[in-house]
Amino acid sequence: MKQHMTRRELLAGAGIGAGALLVGPSRSLAASAPVARVARGPLQKTYGTELLPAMEKMFDQIGGLGGLVKGKTVAVKINLIGVRWQRLGNALMEDTFWTHPRAIGAAVHLMGKAGAKKIRVVEGPWSTSETLEEVMLSMNWKPQDILSAAPNVEFENTNHLGRGKKYSRFMVPGAASFTPAMTSTILMRIATSSSPSPK
Repeated sequence: MKQHMTRRELLAGAGIGAGALLVGPSRSLAASAPVARVARGPLQKTYGTELLPAMEKMFDQIGGLGGLVKGKTVAVKINLIGVRWQRLGNALMEDTFWTHPRAIGAAVHLMGKAGAKKIRVVEGPWSTSETLEEVMLSMNWKPQDILSAAPNVEFENTNHLGRGKKYSRFMVPGAASFTPAMTSTILMRIATSSSPSPK
């Protein structure tokens, strides 16, 4: 038996042990997790003209958007986490870990086409109080392309109260244990979107 162990070997052994402890609970949680429909499509190498039909086909594979959004106020949470000047290698953030503006525009368009009454594109970028339009313009995006992708589209920076009058706590049925509730005027609107939209 080996008498001495390198630091690397010690850390590797500890990692394997910790991983083994986590496997048991995760399997039991996975067994009770709800099953959701999943859509699959071909890998898109660009965000060009093939994006919209590919997304539309994938939404159709899960039963279409109409049943989810028709006549409702819908929130689209995008990902703008990280500071503007951060990059992954030499690639732009929207080509790596941010939601690409064309993907946002395509999703907004398809929700509008499916009958969404209002579409709110929401995010709390960094710790800024700038509007999402200002943030997007600073990244050389064209927010008007997203705003005009469907009727009744608006942006909301969730770092502050914005257009809402107060924050409301919305209990998420079947939520993971680390987030049983979410606090946001946006989520309150989603929860009540089948009834008249809050003013």
